Amino acid sequence: MSTQSETLTVLIVEDERPIADVFTEFLQDDYNVRTAYTGEQALELFDADVDIVLLDRRLPGISGDDVLGEIRQSSHDCRVAMVSAVDPTAQMLKLDIDEYVVKPVSREELLDLLDEMSRRLVLEKDLQQYLALTSRKQALEAEQTLDSLLANPQYREVLSELARQRKAFTETLAEQAKHSARPEHHYSLREIFFAVVAVSLLAVVLFAIHALIPDASDRLLARGPSMNPVVAYATAFVHVDDAHLYGNLAGLLFVSLLTYFVCLRLVAAEWFYLTFVLILVCVPVASVITVYGVFEPLIGPIPLMIGFSGIVSAFVGFSFLSFLSLLRLVYSPRSVLLIGCLSALTATSFALLLQDVSGVVFLVATALVLVGALIIEMGVSYGSGYIDWRPVLEAVVTACVLGGLYAIFAIGVVPEGESVSQYTVVGHLLGLSFGFLIGLFSALVLNLYPVGEWVTEKGYPLPERLL
Repeated sequence: MSTQSETLTVLIVEDERPIADVFTEFLQDDYNVRTAYTGEQALELFDADVDIVLLDRRLPGISGDDVLGEIRQSSHDCRVAMVSAVDPTAQMLKLDIDEYVVKPVSREELLDLLDEMSRRLVLEKDLQQYLALTSRKQALEAEQTLDSLLANPQYREVLSELARQRKAFTETLAEQAKHSARPEHHYSLREIFFAVVAVSLLAVVLFAIHALIPDASDRLLARGPSMNPVVAYATAFVHVDDAHLYGNLAGLLFVSLLTYFVCLRLVAAEWFYLTFVLILVCVPVASVITVYGVFEPLIGPIPLMIGFSGIVSAFVGFSFLSFLSLLRLVYSPRSVLLIGCLSALTATSFALLLQDVSGVVFLVATALVLVGALIIEMGVSYGSGYIDWRPVLEAVVTACVLGGLYAIFAIGVVPEGESVSQYTVVGHLLGLSFGFLIGLFSALVLNLYPVGEWVTEKGYPLPERLL
């Protein structure tokens, strides 16, 4: 049998040569056509390459019914449409054919018939049989009255069989639809295990470096600031003490796995993996170049910054971008922008509040203005001229919860205490920014945006709510 990429082969079996030649002329531009004028010739031309048979019922010598029997007894599966001048009868229901067409047949009707048969070639066997029985039933109903058909036991048997098959198909398709609506990666334990192992291996490497080279930070501090890429990478993977190490490990595991599960909800696990690698590769060098190539010439000497905190902050920036992408599945772009701004302001307000900065009052006031703008936006978007409070409330709560979550991260980005160096804060904020930008870059590389099209093109429905 031909593959889908090849031209299908059609065997025309028709004893009236003018009709057979017309059929051949109709189909020869789109199909490989073989023409037989007798049943014997049809069986000679039939082989495993034949995909569709157009079979006349009345043939000299071997009848069309006998040719059909020989075809079905062979090991070659194909679709058979019986094209006959004989009106269908109840006996036709027993024929193992896919379609029954009464002549005369126009060119359009013949091409539609072949198109229908070619589509059925890729279906499962039981579905092919169901469609074939349905087609024979419809052909019979077009020629006879319903009362006469209901009086025929063969017709009633067909109705019972179709009802049984329809129930079975409905249950099967409903189950398939239920599973297809779930993003595969979201429910794949293998995928989740792989991500956990990848993050855990990085944590093990960090712990091993600290345990095996306990004085690594002292050695690097002795070298002083450097634009050397090797030194840049070395400074990104060492820790000054145990507390520093454990804090970074906890932050790494929490924020990276949280981001991974958000990416699963977006059906974009590949986005997580690509950004994960790019952050590890690019953030250390980008931070060193920015600090010592841009800031130091402007503000003077800057001490060497030691530790993994900048990379953890980069994962925070990436996770924030992933949450905004998830929000885009439910809200409009302007709503997502407002929610993102409100979330960022909430997180910043908490961080500044811990530092006893009076400017937090201004941030709170700005946040209240954004809440008002968000309410108006959501009312216009969802209420068509009036405020629908349910989506508005959901959006505000989402923004506040998201802001609270990133307030926890902000405590790490802007640590509390007078002994904290301003350069440490700058390093963390640089990592945060680089993580956001790298996540955006990798999303563009993967064509993740627009997010809604990314999800629907993979065959998954867009959610009406986030939870």
